[in-house]
Amino acid sequence: MAGLLLCLLSACWLSEEPLLTAKNASEVDFAGTYRSVDDEGSSDELVIAQAPDRAYRVGDGEEQLTAHYLRLGKEWYLAQYEGKDEPADIEERRAQEAVYLFQAVREAGGRLYFYSPDCDRTDGDYPGMERSSGVCTFRNLEGIRAAVLAYIERIETGEIAEEPAIWARISVSR
Repeated sequence: MAGLLLCLLSACWLSEEPLLTAKNASEVDFAGTYRSVDDEGSSDELVIAQAPDRAYRVGDGEEQLTAHYLRLGKEWYLAQYEGKDEPADIEERRAQEAVYLFQAVREAGGRLYFYSPDCDRTDGDYPGMERSSGVCTFRNLEGIRAAVLAYIERIETGEIAEEPAIWARISVSR
């Protein structure tokens, strides 16, 4: 779980409102338990469980995020995670508002590959997107969908060579 949360913390694509909801999210076959695949032989596990309204609970124990996914092609998805902004002030923490973070996810061979886009390296401008201090904020699904499709194309052509966080499925939940 720590690896996924670190990836999310580095994600620089966000929205202040949910762009994926029960109305437009895809049902996916991700429910199960996954083990981290990394060079250090980590035994971290991640659980993805189906929740109501085409939502999924991602995490383990007390650390869980609500996720929605949008199928973009045969293996690719846009993932939206509901998180909390991290204000420094204690008073502000009490009134934390949700933010929605985005990643590209590829599912292949029983593994999930999580890619965290970097706003500073996001080419182009997309509908409803604003850039500020290294963060791309999206206001509509059209913009985030166009941005993630362009990002995926750059991954597939080798223009982006970052290593994704990889999780291998070790059991299936229904």
